[in-house]
Amino acid sequence: MPFTLKLPWVRTLRTYPVGFGEALRTAMKGWHPQPTLRQKRAVPADSTDVDVFRSMSVGDLWVDADLPKVYRYLRQNKSLVIPDTWHEAIREFDMALDAACPP
Repeated sequence: MPFTLKLPWVRTLRTYPVGFGEALRTAMKGWHPQPTLRQKRAVPADSTDVDVFRSMSVGDLWVDADLPKVYRYLRQNKSLVIPDTWHEAIREFDMALDAACPP
């Protein structure tokens, strides 16, 4: 007997074969929350934002998109306020950026 999906906000009913419902149930049993595409690794709950930032590698700087130039332009903004807890991490990142991609 086919499985019929009835949802109050759907005007058209959808009918699926029983095998589909069983396959979906089987798939959901093995499902575990996955990190989003932006978060590709687990982050310890007790980590601060600065700890997470420092643990990341410089990696691809998107030089072809002039991203280092954009970053340096934004850093020169006179209204930019960097929290005290971030000063050292930003200084380290600036040095790494300058070493990898000289201005």
